[in-house]
Amino acid sequence: MLLFWLFVNVVQAKPAIEERFEFYDIYPVSKEDIRSEIKQRTPLINQGSRFDGRTLWQVAWQYYRKKSDDLCHITKNEITLKVLYTMPAIAPEFSVKPKVRDAFDSYYQALLNHEQGHTKIGIQAATAVEQALLNFNGFSHCQALDTAVNKAITAIINSHHRQDEDYDRQTGHGKLQGVSINNP
Repeated sequence: MLLFWLFVNVVQAKPAIEERFEFYDIYPVSKEDIRSEIKQRTPLINQGSRFDGRTLWQVAWQYYRKKSDDLCHITKNEITLKVLYTMPAIAPEFSVKPKVRDAFDSYYQALLNHEQGHTKIGIQAATAVEQALLNFNGFSHCQALDTAVNKAITAIINSHHRQDEDYDRQTGHGKLQGVSINNP
């Protein structure tokens, strides 16, 4: 008796990630000015609260389907995570003392680390979308497949956006991770 082992590799590429940065300028003269400059110049205001930085992510997906043997199924998918960071920056033309630059750079790195936590949640969302698309069974009607896909992906994205909100609550919007201007 001959036994054959068949190993099927499901090729799963990681979602593509596109990151962009937008900066708003600050003009601190001293280390103590950094906080007030950020508070005064941040464009990030939500329900009356001002924020130093923000990460917006969006999962873009496209899938291809084919009908064969009376079933409509997904044959291929493409997932892209688009990330936009909005962060403070000392204006390029503004000269600051090394102590001010060092304090800002330490603060900026802590803020960026916090914001990258949001990106990790976006990556998890994109990966979950891809996995969901890989796991869809065939449907007798392609429109039913499309409806099911959109419903599933909307639920995944909404769940991960709630995780983003929980992350900010749990970290005090980064304060518990060391995002502080007084943290050299």
